[in-house]
Amino acid sequence: MNTVSTCTAGEPPCSLKRAVETVAVAGDEVVLAPGVYNPPSNVAINNAIYVHGEPGEPTPRVVRPSGQVFGVTGGGTLADVQLESAGPVLVTTSVVERVRVLSAAGASMTSAVIMRDGGVLRDSFVRAESPNGRAVFANFGFPELVNVTAIATDPGSSALYTDPTVGGICVPNSQIELHATNVIARGGKYDVDVPHICGSGGSASIEAAIMSHSNFRHAKLNETRPTTRVEDVGGNQDSEPLFASPPALDIHQLAGSPTIDAGVATPKLGTADIDGQPRTQGSTPDIGADELVPPIVKPPADMRRPVASLLRITPGRFRASAAARRRARARISYALDENATVTFTVKRIIQRVVRGRKRTGYRPVRGSFKDAGEAGGNSLRFRGRIGGRRLKPGLYRLIALPVDAAGNTGNAVYIKFRIVR
Repeated sequence: MNTVSTCTAGEPPCSLKRAVETVAVAGDEVVLAPGVYNPPSNVAINNAIYVHGEPGEPTPRVVRPSGQVFGVTGGGTLADVQLESAGPVLVTTSVVERVRVLSAAGASMTSAVIMRDGGVLRDSFVRAESPNGRAVFANFGFPELVNVTAIATDPGSSALYTDPTVGGICVPNSQIELHATNVIARGGKYDVDVPHICGSGGSASIEAAIMSHSNFRHAKLNETRPTTRVEDVGGNQDSEPLFASPPALDIHQLAGSPTIDAGVATPKLGTADIDGQPRTQGSTPDIGADELVPPIVKPPADMRRPVASLLRITPGRFRASAAARRRARARISYALDENATVTFTVKRIIQRVVRGRKRTGYRPVRGSFKDAGEAGGNSLRFRGRIGGRRLKPGLYRLIALPVDAAGNTGNAVYIKFRIVR
């Protein structure tokens, strides 16, 4: 990659680390084109820049064989990327949204995402596979999870975990308050793990996980009250969420999942789910990273045929107009049970006697005319002309054939009339 580029359009691409750590200044955007990025070390977002994938394009993957992939601090924002590593993947004190964080099996007790201070993680999927690993590790302050699906697969693992120690050293009088709203948490051992009593007496740490409208198993909580606690503030559920295919990392909800429309609006609610689809497709937000998009329900096909009736021509005997612009001498009236286009055709009635028997035949007259009929009664003037030609004196049959907007053709109705000299 180019190491001197200013990373602007029209130049050769520069490295991800250079774009984020050297070139971008507060207020800039760093847009990642689709593809795979392999930074040699952690990419540090240290100021108020916006690093994200391209909307509507395949999600870019940022992959390291081990070690942290991204650190997001200084008011920066990371969005619309997939992060992969065997080990801790993401550390944030800022806003991260619509990311997939995949932590492969690595060292024991590895945390996929580490959150500190007032960091926000939303509309994201976190999966940790390390022995005794943690999907999301809250470490100091008041971090927030909103619409996150956090899964830790090892039998000794925890989905949500709090710990105020640094390198195993207790920080006196520290406080952690993890706020989880619209979150799905599934761990091998614990879904929500608030285990530590750090210090004693006046120097004891205070740890809490505040759970609201989230899906976790109350039987898989770990707390030591009053110093550490899991607070159920309402709207939470135990029922198993229905995912498309968790082993294939497909955490899209299936119809019937208890997490659908079971979340709550919150000031930190994102505008889109992990796929970029609008958040809150139903009455309330869903729980978890995915928002189920209701299927488009097509109205049942219109198979009903229109019915024409009460066809009349008044008077039944009249003289055809000699000119197209001359006032019509007759009026056609008819009724419909629904809106339909009615096509009128004419056949001449030929009567003759063959071997002493009266026989009637019908000879079509070239041409036709149409009327946009409405449900109920309809009428139109008739000059006795078809296809621009005046009908000759004689007996005729007028035929009306209705066709509705869905293409359904009704039965034809007809009536006799006579053209006189």
